[in-house]
Amino acid sequence: MLCMGQPDCSASGMLATIESATVIGVDACRVHVEIDVSRGFPTFQLVGLPDTSIKESRDRVRAAMRNSGYDFPLSRITINLAPGDVRKAGPAFDLPIAVGMLAATGVVKRTDFSGIVHVGELSLDGSIQPARGVLPIAAEARRNHARALLLPIDNLAEANVVSGLRLLPVRTLGEAVERQRADERRQCGRRARRRRQSEGGRFPRHRQCLPLMQ
Repeated sequence: MLCMGQPDCSASGMLATIESATVIGVDACRVHVEIDVSRGFPTFQLVGLPDTSIKESRDRVRAAMRNSGYDFPLSRITINLAPGDVRKAGPAFDLPIAVGMLAATGVVKRTDFSGIVHVGELSLDGSIQPARGVLPIAAEARRNHARALLLPIDNLAEANVVSGLRLLPVRTLGEAVERQRADERRQCGRRARRRRQSEGGRFPRHRQCLPLMQ
């Protein structure tokens, strides 16, 4: 069993994909943050037309993870921001990169983050700073039928303008991880209840038993 902050060292390489978005003018474009952590000489490579602020995320993410109680993997790390032909700007990719690294190293389950759009800049102590362009990002998340939008708590009022989208406001990296774990448990509970109700409709709980033939 994994302890908090400890990666699964038995795996030679793992891949995780986290949903995010970038702002282009007054609109937002969906971005898949793909993180591959594999054995090899420790490197940190970012591809997919990132700007300077995104390239600087390595040091912010490393410090934020360590100060939040998680290990930064000493491995070959490759991060791809897809689609590769769209320029990405701003430090709001810090949070999806950090969450993706935790998922890729096995610290957290990938299913915890499925369908959730992530946005937020990380401070060195693990706290999450407000991001620019949250309103168009929230609108894009709703158009793509995202399960929820995980965002800095200081951006909550801005995102609330968009109706029909679940919002998960957080203050720190650790809170972001726990918030999504709790959300996944709730979703699993709802699916289990619907499954029981569906099975109950086909298979009545109380059946009339026929006597055994002598």
